[in-house]
Amino acid sequence: MKLSNRLIVSFISSFLFSLFIALIFRSPTNEQLEPSPFSFFFTFSELFIISIKILTTVYILLGIPWSFLIDHLTKNKSKSPLNGYLFKVVVYTTGGFLISIILSLLYLDESGFHVEWDIVLSFMAIGGLNALLFYHISIVFDVGLQIYLRKRRYNIHKIKG
Repeated sequence: MKLSNRLIVSFISSFLFSLFIALIFRSPTNEQLEPSPFSFFFTFSELFIISIKILTTVYILLGIPWSFLIDHLTKNKSKSPLNGYLFKVVVYTTGGFLISIILSLLYLDESGFHVEWDIVLSFMAIGGLNALLFYHISIVFDVGLQIYLRKRRYNIHKIKG
């Protein structure tokens, strides 16, 4: 897959996952009516904008290079399409875990020795889901692009013929 296609897939993936995050974690308006001094609320649009900025950056800077590496390492390795698919699912998920571990290390306290494992595990789950989302959207995008190009080529030959 070319870089331009990976960029499109990363934008689609970040849009969909940001939509998911905004829908799940938004604060209902009835909870926002009674604010306390130690609470804060996020609306749907605030969560969506925050998450799409972060996710798009992570996809472009870390996810796309990882997907190039995966494609290079798995090129012509598997004889069976199912084995190739399952292997890539494992490798993409592992990549999502690794990227999220790296990002979660940014949340170390000032001394650098205290690791919040619940944050690390949460980041790993989100990273794995993001990686799988990217991989599956790239599969759908590739198949859709091939179908479009095949129909376009058929229509061009039909007009010329």
